[in-house]
Amino acid sequence: MRLCRVLFLSAVLAPFLAITSSGSESLPVETFFSNDQISMPALSPDGELVAYLSQREVLVGNGLLGYESIHALRDQSYVYELEWSGPRQLTVHTYKKNSNKPRFTILDIVEKDGGLEPGKKTYFSANGYVLDFKPDDPQQLLLVLQQQSKEGIKSDVFRINPYKDLKYQTGKVNRMNGRFDRAEHFVMNSEGQLFIALGYVSGRPVLFRQQAGRKKWKKLWSGDADTIFTPVSISSDHNTLYALTNATTDKIVVVAFDIGKKKIENIIYEHESVDIKHVATDPDSGQVIAARHEYGGISQYEFLDDSEASAFAWIKHKVNSQFVHIARRSLDGETYLAFTASSAEPATFYLCKKSQDTCDKIASTMPGLADIELSPVQEVITDSTDGLRIQSFLTLPLEGGDRIPLIVMPHGGPIGIQNSRQYNGGVQWLAHNGYAVLQGNSRGSGGFGKKFKSAGLREWGRGIEDDIEVSLANVLASTPQLDRGRVGIFGSSYGGYSALFSVIRSPEKYRCAASFAGVTDLTLLFNDNHMRRNERSRERLAEMIGDPKLEKNLLKQRSPVYNYRKIARPVFLAHGSVDSVVDVEHSWRLNQLLERNRQPVELHILDGVGHGFEFTNEVKQLYDPLMRFLDSHLKP
Repeated sequence: MRLCRVLFLSAVLAPFLAITSSGSESLPVETFFSNDQISMPALSPDGELVAYLSQREVLVGNGLLGYESIHALRDQSYVYELEWSGPRQLTVHTYKKNSNKPRFTILDIVEKDGGLEPGKKTYFSANGYVLDFKPDDPQQLLLVLQQQSKEGIKSDVFRINPYKDLKYQTGKVNRMNGRFDRAEHFVMNSEGQLFIALGYVSGRPVLFRQQAGRKKWKKLWSGDADTIFTPVSISSDHNTLYALTNATTDKIVVVAFDIGKKKIENIIYEHESVDIKHVATDPDSGQVIAARHEYGGISQYEFLDDSEASAFAWIKHKVNSQFVHIARRSLDGETYLAFTASSAEPATFYLCKKSQDTCDKIASTMPGLADIELSPVQEVITDSTDGLRIQSFLTLPLEGGDRIPLIVMPHGGPIGIQNSRQYNGGVQWLAHNGYAVLQGNSRGSGGFGKKFKSAGLREWGRGIEDDIEVSLANVLASTPQLDRGRVGIFGSSYGGYSALFSVIRSPEKYRCAASFAGVTDLTLLFNDNHMRRNERSRERLAEMIGDPKLEKNLLKQRSPVYNYRKIARPVFLAHGSVDSVVDVEHSWRLNQLLERNRQPVELHILDGVGHGFEFTNEVKQLYDPLMRFLDSHLKP
């Protein structure tokens, strides 16, 4: 069974429920991770139909017609996007494991005898994405084809008929961007013409504009290296480009870029503490009508249009929840695909129609948890040793009592990654088993601006772990039911590195450390095949951790494998055998050295597992031995 493709119904789970020593029901670990009764939901442009993936079936429908399976996935094929390429035309983007070329399947949806069924179907393979379509002509798509070069990603835009052979439609006759191929992203104007393109030169975002009536492109603007610039829409008069950027600010904000003056004219919306994550625009005017950010670890909206604010309040009332999120909006603004979700509530999706005053439930992502009370998550703010504001999240088990053992859980990355208060299967599984969990957004985390993010560069084993430790001290002092003598640390990827290095630098704070896919040798990261082939990736890695040519000794000082003699706490190591991001050799080396030094260590090689999980049995491979390890060292 594939992770995120499995339905666990309460009735199915009932025979497998175990009874804990306290008499409460204990669910199997898979229940907390099998989260796709519904995934990748997409709303048709006219708002009449919803498509979504359920297990290995693509379903389409609405509250009146029901939801019918119109496409089944082939073996070894995985969906990475569902996209409507017309009012009744669905594009299914799939890929095969170990294949570099995605596959596009175009499905016509036909209403027949009061239900829905697939009509004409075609497919082609290509690296790219659908840029635009004509609602009144299903035989015309704008397809962006992309390829990686030494200079970066190159793109060409072709007008194609998806029902004809693609290889005969990618010549210069159908190419819409002329000879210009230096873009990764294109924006169209209200007349359906290519208008703005975004490319990158040495990490610098560069804007281009296509000349009126011609296929030549002219440079408009360029930003500094590592500047975020995401074009969103163009005003109906073609004078303004709306975008998300931090080109002139520390945080990512919503701006109006004056195309004629070739500069950012003004900031439309900004938040003083966090980056703006996403915006919604009016399809007619192109203007921004709503902005979404994540403040306090919760997705929140700022509405710049009164009617949109009214619609959001109406949806919250109809679904009776304060934790409402907008996934999609129809072109006419009358229909919304919305979902409710919080830290203790996996997502439930609804199709909401203002004209009918209805919000019909589509499905919940995790019906197996429908009747299970989950642990709420609270925000904790701590001042770092050098004055940064560090955000953490504390989850307490529902039946905690006194002397609750605590698991510190650093996130991966670490640069640009962000924890939130949304549902987290690993956190809820640990809380379900009686552990408190502390997650943090240490320096380097994303979502808090450029300065906070850059403060984490080259701070592996130093400033990042300083932030973790001050947050830990804060929650131990302010939460008396936590047992400061029973604290463990567990993480994945960088989080695994952090767990291991934390017991090297501060063994008195932790009883044990657990790592999944953790880095143990910083210099070894540069030997990866991708790093050897891609100079830009090597440069970025050196920016994050240090240059192995100039600072080899420093990298060794911060590597667990070269400090194995300082490890005096029990260590749990788990690693996927086919991890292409952090090679399994990282864990294998440390295990060999700890065994040689007669330090308590256990190593679990997860056969066929990569840097993350695809299947539910892979989750079980990790968490079954991990829970035995944690219980043996942290439970009384």
